[in-house]
Amino acid sequence: MTLRLQMIVGAIIITAFLAIGNMVRKRRLDLRYALIWFLVGTIILLFDIFPGLLSRVTELMGIDLAVNMLFFMGFIFSLLIIFSLTVAVSKLSEKVKRLTQEMALLEKQVKDGKQHE
Repeated sequence: MTLRLQMIVGAIIITAFLAIGNMVRKRRLDLRYALIWFLVGTIILLFDIFPGLLSRVTELMGIDLAVNMLFFMGFIFSLLIIFSLTVAVSKLSEKVKRLTQEMALLEKQVKDGKQHE
């Protein structure tokens, strides 16, 4: 990888860090989701600063090509994102169910209260 490309990738990652930090500050992105993106950005930045690191990690894992290692890491990252979003959707689904039940009970109490008047 050329020095120019390393500088471009580094600038993109730092810009992404600033954008994510700004979104967290403005409460447009929850911190727990931002942490995943910060982790990925840090890993990419490490591979950008130390290009030989990817080759060493590839060799340690027994993968033949660095490109395959990047694909594998992207796949694992995608699975982590999908899992965290599934957990969030499950929690929100449970909250909606509980709120719907509470609302129905309150409507019944209001309706019963009007009938007794």
